[in-house]
Amino acid sequence: MGFKEKMSKTLNQTAQKSSELAQKAKTKVEITTKKSAITAKEKEIGHLFYQARVDQEDVTTQVEALCLDIDALYAEIDELEAD
Repeated sequence: MGFKEKMSKTLNQTAQKSSELAQKAKTKVEITTKKSAITAKEKEIGHLFYQARVDQEDVTTQVEALCLDIDALYAEIDELEAD
């Protein structure tokens, strides 16, 4: 194998590794974004419960919807981590 072939092979491998690393970084950002969304929804649930106590209202439907959103986000995170 000549110098040009070795250099070409090395450059291709480097490009492939760079692409893999970029994809992993993108996935980590997506996971972090989803975890932040979960935290925000959990805070919203806490606020709803507090307001429900103060206003003596039923927030069961709203809390259930937020919980379903959180479940979906966790499923998406599991899917991203599996890849």
